[in-house]
Amino acid sequence: MKNEKDLSKEGRGSMDHRVAEVDGVELCAVRWYDNKAVNCLSTLYGCQPADSVERWPSKEKSHIQVVRPNIVKAYNQHMGGVDLIDMLVSLYRINGRSKKYYTKIIFHLIDLSTVNGWVVYRRHCSQLDIQKRDTMSLLSFRISVAESMLKSMQMPVK
Repeated sequence: MKNEKDLSKEGRGSMDHRVAEVDGVELCAVRWYDNKAVNCLSTLYGCQPADSVERWPSKEKSHIQVVRPNIVKAYNQHMGGVDLIDMLVSLYRINGRSKKYYTKIIFHLIDLSTVNGWVVYRRHCSQLDIQKRDTMSLLSFRISVAESMLKSMQMPVK
């Protein structure tokens, strides 16, 4: 694939791509130059159909049209959900300190599962026309899940 220097010489909107088949699955790698090189890899999207977007370069002081590959368009359309989940996970993260790397992974998976459960709960409440003020906040939901887990565990009698 062309490096960033070669793409910058071609100007904004230039792109290069490669398609490879790995274990029967087609992978499309795209390098697109906007302000800097952007690399994307997908099994679903490729370069085509490309569309154009409006950019404001400070040198020209006017809008220009820049060609954008389909894979970048799809990423921009769906990145809001990822950013939202990351933000919600960061609100009430489990702060367990450990030297074991897998403990941090497990804590993150618990946080992620709890937030995803809360998002599904909120969607379910909106489908049932339950008002937002009557639904649990994320903190209340996390506390409720923790209490339910503690109640479900049987403590040995001594």
